[in-house]
This record gives sequence, structure tokens and C-alpha cells, in this order.
Amino acid sequence: MAIAKDIYVQHQPEVKRYYYNPAVECISREELLALQWLKLKKLVEHVYHTNKFYRNLFTKNKITPEDIQSLEDYRHKVPIITKQDLLNDQNEYPPYGLRLGIPETKVVHTHMTSGTSGIGQEVYGLTRPDVEYLATWPRAWYAAGIRRGDVVVNPFPMNPVLAAPDSLISGFAKMGVNGFHLGMYPTHQKLDIMRRFKPHFMDISPVYLTRMTVICQEMGIDPKKDYCFKAILTMVGSFEVDWALEMQEFWGCKLHEGYGSTQAGSLMGYTCENGSVPNGQRGRIHLMEDIILFEVLDRETREPVKSGEEGEVVLTTLSRSGSPLLRFAMDDKVRYFSYKECDCGRPFDTIECGTIARYDDMIKIRGMNVWPQAVDSVIFGHKETSEYQGRVYVTEDGREEVLVQVEFKQGIGDQVKGDLINRMAVELKEKVGVSMTLEEAKEELPKFEFKAVRWTDERLKGRQKIAWRL
Repeated sequence: MAIAKDIYVQHQPEVKRYYYNPAVECISREELLALQWLKLKKLVEHVYHTNKFYRNLFTKNKITPEDIQSLEDYRHKVPIITKQDLLNDQNEYPPYGLRLGIPETKVVHTHMTSGTSGIGQEVYGLTRPDVEYLATWPRAWYAAGIRRGDVVVNPFPMNPVLAAPDSLISGFAKMGVNGFHLGMYPTHQKLDIMRRFKPHFMDISPVYLTRMTVICQEMGIDPKKDYCFKAILTMVGSFEVDWALEMQEFWGCKLHEGYGSTQAGSLMGYTCENGSVPNGQRGRIHLMEDIILFEVLDRETREPVKSGEEGEVVLTTLSRSGSPLLRFAMDDKVRYFSYKECDCGRPFDTIECGTIARYDDMIKIRGMNVWPQAVDSVIFGHKETSEYQGRVYVTEDGREEVLVQVEFKQGIGDQVKGDLINRMAVELKEKVGVSMTLEEAKEELPKFEFKAVRWTDERLKGRQKIAWRL
């Protein structure tokens, strides 16, 4: 790895840029594309001759490595694969599928997806070089101002088969920070431990940062006085700009955002020194295009979207020998922006901060596409709310209904709660186009530390009950 550098931007002496790996973060776009093509060409040749899953895919589509002479050839000739393709392969050739591509004796670690989509867990076998190479977190930490010896907190649950916790451990060692893994402790105890050791940085989900903020207030903790945060990096969840600005004010530091996945094996995107909400606007997440080939495609046409448009992430792992992925449809909905849209000088294309969503999270209700993130923005747009749960069901007479139970923070009066319930019902109708019944939660709702699961769809069960009566 090249030596990290702190560089003042030419013509902008007040702006300081932090490059953990200037050998790739400071190259030109043309040099980056050349590097991508070199890696991709070797990858295609390698999997064609050593990986039965991709050899079968290429044979089925009547292509060979010689047919792919450019990045455009690759995009037009190699078919997109999906989660179901991987699950079918694993079911037929358990546990890793033919896609593993290496002897099982070379696997030193196994990652599995969380399975929250409900259709099964993808399995990825990694070699020792894969594990070491995929410790990509230091790029994000360094850009956020973190340095060797700083105290870094990981509050995520330590499930070692998920890529995030496992790669965090490798990243801590690679960066040389003093890492604290606190996922096994309750929130109050986490905050007490943090008060003792004065952390400089924390990786956390937006939903759990909100939870920590509430508990800090209940415990009388002032992060500006009791901690030493330089920055906080959020992942695994969308957020509103106003929320991010409030968090920055409360915690006394800049918010950053990362983008990662088990499919990539680690972090694959990070905000530069500008952070998540520079000048009160949504920032940009720089994609690590030297190790992942990203495409952001229109969901229907499968053509690349233009800068500023939304699309689905399709990725190719350029630097992994175990369980490689070629043109895998992530089901992640992002807003794409060209590398030119950020002034930091990095050659990597970007996606918008705070708006990453999942296509498989979308719920169709009464013919309307309802995104949970849109409901989040309404409910959590009011400071008095702390959590909610949504339920879609079918009534006995066959009507589709939506019930949203809202939990309020302590000390909110009944009159205020009633007014907010009515106001949020109107706002939700205007925002998503679907009428929803809102009520105050009768008991404490579940809290989340990693991925928030707030919606249940009971329509199939309801329709079956009606069918049984006929």
C-alpha cells in the first residue's frame, strides 16, 4: 500500500484532503478505467478456465474470453446474475456452489448474507489473501480524520458470518486503531464504556445512532464533553438531511457514510472529507472502483443511468479469488453521480448519501409502490417520535389496510400525540399516496442495532382465511 498523505487542495488552501491510498485515490479517471480493464480481463480469463459456474454461464450464452475486448463488450455480452441464480447453484452443489471456484481447503473464512430478504442466504468462501485485501475500511476512516492509535467503537452485533463485523476486525488491525467491539453489551453499558475510553470514531447504523442519542439524553451524557469524537460513520439505513444535521450538532462531529455488502466482502464506498451533509446538502459516497466494477442500471431497460438518476447497483468483484461475482444485481436502489460531481479530486464515481434503499423492501399497496424509507422520513421527521411498526393486512371483507403504530418519546403529552397522529396521517397520504391508519403503540416497540425491520405483510394470510370461508 502507498503511504497515506494529507494534501492541501491547490487553489483551495482551506481544504485539506486525506488519502489513505494515494496510489489509487489520486490517479486520473483514464488510469482508473485502464486498471479496471486490466483486472477485468484477467478475471474473465481466470473464471472461464477455473470456475465451473461461470464456464457454464459463458457456454450457455455462447461467449468466450476472446469475445470480450472492452468494458462495453463485457456489459453487453455477459448476462446479469441474481440472488436466485446463486441460491440455485448452492442448493445443487452445497454448501458453496460451483461458484466457489477454489478448493474448499483454501477457504479460511465464510461469509453469509443476513437472509432478511426471506428467500435464503448467499454463501461466500474467502481465501487468506481475500480476507486481507478486503480490509477496505481504513480508506473511509482516514478520509474522516481517523489516525493510528485512535479509539474506535464498533457497536454492531458481532455475527462473524456477516461481512461487516468480520471485515471491521481486519480493518482495525490494518489501520492500527484501538478497536472496541461492544455489540454484546446493552446500550446503557456501551455508553458507559465509551465514557471511560473516550472514543474518536464509531461505525453505526442511523437507526441505532438515534437510539443512542435518546439514551444519552436519559443518562445525562453530553457527547461533546464526555467523548472525543472526530467523526461518526453511518451504514445500513437511509436518513434525512435534517436528522444528520441534528446528529452532528448533538455528537459534536461530522457524519460520514459508508456503503458495503456481504457480496463485496467489505466496505465498497465511503464519503470523502466533505462528509454526509456538506453545507446542509446530501453528500457523495465514492465507490471503490479499483476493487469493484460498478454499474448503476435502469431497472427496466438495464441501460446505464445518467448522473443524478436512480438505478440498481450491478457489481463485479475485481480482486477476489473465492466466490467471485460477475455482474451481480444487488437489488440496491441508489442515486448515481459522476466523479465530476465532487470537488475532492478522487477518480471514483459516486452515489448519493442517505438515500440507499432496497428494491425488495418496496411494498405494493393498493397499486402504489410504497417505500419504507418514505414512511421513515415522515415519522422520524417529527422529533417527538422514537420508533414505529407498520402492518399491511386484509380485512374480513377483503379490503387492504395499513396500520402504523407510533412510539413517542417520554414526556410527550396526550394532546400533542393526538395532533401528531393526525398530522402524520395527512403527510403520509401526501408523501406515498396511500391512506394509513395511525395509532400510538400500546407497548414498547422493538429497537434495532443493525438493520431495521419495521414492516410485516399479512395479506397472504388474510386472503387465505377468506378463501377458506368460501
